[in-house]
Amino acid sequence: MANIYAMADTWDASGTTFTAIKMDVDDQASASGSLLMDLQVGGTSRFNVEKDGDIRVLQTGVFNFGTRVNIRSGSDNNVVFGRTSTQFWVGLNEVVVAPLSGGYFGLGQYGTTVGVLPSTINVKLYPEAAGTLAQRNGTNAQTFNLYGTYTDASNLRRLVINMSAAGVAEIKPNGLGTGVSGNVLHISGLPTANPGPGILWNNAGTVEVGT
Repeated sequence: MANIYAMADTWDASGTTFTAIKMDVDDQASASGSLLMDLQVGGTSRFNVEKDGDIRVLQTGVFNFGTRVNIRSGSDNNVVFGRTSTQFWVGLNEVVVAPLSGGYFGLGQYGTTVGVLPSTINVKLYPEAAGTLAQRNGTNAQTFNLYGTYTDASNLRRLVINMSAAGVAEIKPNGLGTGVSGNVLHISGLPTANPGPGILWNNAGTVEVGT
């Protein structure tokens, strides 16, 4: 017999809210590992629901999200959850955000296959200390772009903050196409008295370096 339980019901009243399957547990006393549902294959749990509502999917003997769990709404709107030995990842369409075992959040690209882990993590963000967010990746230079406008990759205005591997720091306005002209870097709030060596100050409308 292929189906141990084969159930059928008929919902035929538009004003009635139906529930196909319901169990109400009166939990007066039970161990913390008690399960509302436990589906097994060969005596090994594959899917269960804990009494606090957590859903667990089994992979390689440890309860967690398996290789991936897809929640789909059409072919182009997938939310994908997955786990490997080093990372837990959540993907929405083509972007993946993954807090990895190294203590950082990585942003990368899936490519063309939904649910496949990104082959390259393009950006790594670290919580270095309380209130401190770092973007770093070994000896690779990093750039942060803050956009004023973005039509496409050829028409934009942005502020570029860059630190090279050689130690050269840049803060500059940048534009392309329709945003190529009129970009100015304004520095405000400078002290109006010479603050000391190496510090910018406003000398009657002229930016100077303190001495």
